[in-house]
Amino acid sequence: MNDTFFLVGNAIVWPTAAALATYELAKASILVTTIHQGTIVVMMVGDGVWRYVGRIDGHWVHPETGKIYRNDDSEPKPKCMPRSIFGIYLLGPWPYFGKYRYEHPRNKYVKKSGVTDYEFVPREGEVDSLYFQASYGIVIHGAETSEKLPLTLHILITTQTTDAATSLFKNMSPGWLARVTAAVQAAVRDFVGNRTLDDITRLEAESSGSLPGESPAQPGQPAPSTDQKNAHKSAFQRAIDLLNDRNNGNPGLDETVGQRIIAVNFLSYSIDTTSSDPAQKASLAAYFAQQEAAKKLIEAKNLEETAKPLAAKTRIDADAKAYQIEKEGTASADAADKMARAVAKNPHAGNMAIAEAIRNQTGAKTLIIGASVMPTISADEPPEKPKEAPEKPKTGGKQ
Repeated sequence: MNDTFFLVGNAIVWPTAAALATYELAKASILVTTIHQGTIVVMMVGDGVWRYVGRIDGHWVHPETGKIYRNDDSEPKPKCMPRSIFGIYLLGPWPYFGKYRYEHPRNKYVKKSGVTDYEFVPREGEVDSLYFQASYGIVIHGAETSEKLPLTLHILITTQTTDAATSLFKNMSPGWLARVTAAVQAAVRDFVGNRTLDDITRLEAESSGSLPGESPAQPGQPAPSTDQKNAHKSAFQRAIDLLNDRNNGNPGLDETVGQRIIAVNFLSYSIDTTSSDPAQKASLAAYFAQQEAAKKLIEAKNLEETAKPLAAKTRIDADAKAYQIEKEGTASADAADKMARAVAKNPHAGNMAIAEAIRNQTGAKTLIIGASVMPTISADEPPEKPKEAPEKPKTGGKQ
């Protein structure tokens, strides 16, 4: 019974310990190693390359040349391909065998902590693998538009490795990403230099992402044609895509760096107002003056639109007042006419007219009616006293 427990215990403990030990050794790349999905690793013997190993869906890496092929390509696979057991690859006796490590400075496009915005974060240090596909940020300073306006541009590119040996060992200094970045910067400066600032503003909507057909296809999916790849690319994407292949006798990135740019995003731009170049300073002054004039024009139009309802209301009020006055005048005239006709028909018309005239006067001494002239007395003045006759001389008594 004790022997049975001992055997069962050993059967569980030793394999578990071996698995844990192997996992720890693989993390340190001693004797064995792990390879993450979507990466390529170079296994070294001393200072020389032993073989290239990759884990890429729909693709395989040639262990001797480092070239990457689609699963449905006609390229025959070598008979002895690297194999893994539970994701663990045999590396070889340490320290003679190991993984290739190299410096890889880059700008990663990462999400800001606690917000939805993204930003470029510089990364330094050594890495021990090469991504099959990865995105990198590029900042371009002083790119001039056709109006000589200096801009700072933020571009995001996504690269795809086509030849690991070319990327890592034919571009060791300054590094394959530095070569790609320099090519993109030159192409962007040329593109921006032939366009106005308004054209650049529209780029944010046009260059929305991946270049169709370049991403890894599912097994069995046919490779896209050139026309299919170019069908939905913006002008900016096509300008960057020209960097990939030989153009006008000049080799492309695929040939010289072992990389292709499969996506490009124009993220943002800003006007560089700190330029000390005289031509750029003059262009900046003209641009800002034009913007100020456009702003004033918009403000004037907005003021005009605001004043229109008030002007319309004032006009309506004036029309209504004029209409009221017109109607009141017409009514007064009609009433006077009717009064005149009624008085004319009355047998006492003359007396009524005299009474009306006397009522309306305010202090006249003479009332004029027709051809007759009659003296009148104002109700506001007291009547005059009659003059007394002169006293006659007394005649009685003695002479």
